[in-house]
Amino acid sequence: MTESLHIRGREVGSKELEQIRGWLGLHPQWSRWRLSQELARQWDWRTATGQLKDIAARDLLNRLEARGLIGLPARQRRGGRQIPRALGHRAQGTLSLVARVSAEQRPLSELLPLAWHQAQAGQPQRGLVARHLSEHHYLGYPDGLGQIHYLVQDCHGQDVACLLFGPAAWKVAARDEFIGWSSSQRQSRLSHLANNSRFLILPWIQTPHLASHLLAQAVRRLRLDWPARHGLPLWLVETFVETERFSGVCYRAANWIKVGQTQGRTRNDRQHSRKAPRKGRLPPAAEPSVPATVVRATDAMSTIERLQQLEQLGEPGQWAVQHIVQVTLENVQLKKQLEQGQAHLQQLEAQVQELQRQAHRQAAPFRRAEAQRNPHPARPGRKAGHPGHYRPRPDEIDEQIRVNLECCPHCQGPVGEKHSLTQYIEELPVVRPRVTELITEEGWCERCQCEVYSTHPLQVSRAGGAAGVQLGARALALACDLNKAKGLSMRKTVAVLGDHFGLKLTAGGLALLLQRVARKVQPEYDQMVVQLRQSTVVHADETSWWVGGPGWWLWVFTTQTMTGQCGDADHGR
Repeated sequence: MTESLHIRGREVGSKELEQIRGWLGLHPQWSRWRLSQELARQWDWRTATGQLKDIAARDLLNRLEARGLIGLPARQRRGGRQIPRALGHRAQGTLSLVARVSAEQRPLSELLPLAWHQAQAGQPQRGLVARHLSEHHYLGYPDGLGQIHYLVQDCHGQDVACLLFGPAAWKVAARDEFIGWSSSQRQSRLSHLANNSRFLILPWIQTPHLASHLLAQAVRRLRLDWPARHGLPLWLVETFVETERFSGVCYRAANWIKVGQTQGRTRNDRQHSRKAPRKGRLPPAAEPSVPATVVRATDAMSTIERLQQLEQLGEPGQWAVQHIVQVTLENVQLKKQLEQGQAHLQQLEAQVQELQRQAHRQAAPFRRAEAQRNPHPARPGRKAGHPGHYRPRPDEIDEQIRVNLECCPHCQGPVGEKHSLTQYIEELPVVRPRVTELITEEGWCERCQCEVYSTHPLQVSRAGGAAGVQLGARALALACDLNKAKGLSMRKTVAVLGDHFGLKLTAGGLALLLQRVARKVQPEYDQMVVQLRQSTVVHADETSWWVGGPGWWLWVFTTQTMTGQCGDADHGR
């Protein structure tokens, strides 16, 4: 082998391979366990607390064998998973010695204060944890090596829950992206992360809010127990939640953050052939007692080293780390909420724009739905063969302009056989508002004992000051014609009056003016309705009408002398 391999954070080259092959040749009777022990001892491969990393060494040997670089002795134990020593030699299916109690829902206050026991190897609590998980957890009891075991009891000494925290997963895309570290940083600092591998509340414990309470207390205790066990400070706690089986509500209630979803394969399933269930990944969020360095920085290594330097300052430094991490995680959470809020705002703005387009009144109120429209409409204009239509000659001529042809415009020579060509140009005059300053008087009548005013037919109100600028009768008539007869919207009517006639007003002001005109003509309208009702024959018809949307109806009533119309949302009236 000319190039070195990188396995379990160590470089394995030709020198290391020759050393391992030499041991295999000199000691063919050694088991795999003995080889891993000697390899870890010779390489001084130890944890931060000085323990030999024989499990890592054994995994390295297995990988070298899988690559065909070495040959290991045969495995001594076969036949599937062995019963963990913590369970003793009790066979499956025998009577459990753990006391059972009837399921009864009790409030959390009746269980407090909870007693936490870190079950060490060889202690009775360790066996209780193993039995509880083996009998009541759907994944059973895992290999306890490197796992911190917690047995939780209530104030009466009754077992309540079991929790296991072990080494973090070697590589997970969602977590690594959330932390923001590189591959080399992950390999050198993964021991600062813990994984909540098991969480079990015994089935006869029926207490609301107990799960989130246990998770919060477990993280606080783990901050002290993890360094004591592994010799390294704890930065982050993670877990997997099988989303097809659980919702993970208790983790969210304990202030954990969901950072992503796994791909549904295990570490040894690179071809994605085992179809493992996909799981959501949850690291804790804003837990003040957990110094979790999940800073999204351009230099994650320098961030971790600065937090390590702060922790070395003792209790003040640890307090600073806790608050730095808490603020950092809160910022991450707020950033996600801001992104979600912005996305939701964009959706709402799009919906508002669509509703405004639907509610916008068109020039043609009889608008059809898109599905009812003809995709190939007929060509406008008369059919072929009809005589053409031309503008009639004006009856009145305001100005006559004669242009004589004195000479050729090109060569300036004389022109003969001249005749006249007559055209008529109809043009709008330059329009500007005609402003009339109306001055009226007001005074006090001694005889009537009241205020009296002088009036004029052009006067529409007695308002003064800024409200004293009013539109005249012709301007109001034009506004009514554009909006009501021609079907322009309020804004378009205001635009026409402002752009072409220099009349400045708003859509709201126009609406008030139209309401004033409606009040003025209300008596004539009521009189016309009475005459229509008293007519001997009245022709009536209705059609759908667009008033801020479909659903309205336009009713038309006509006689030989008058026509009235009204809009109504009720078809049967």
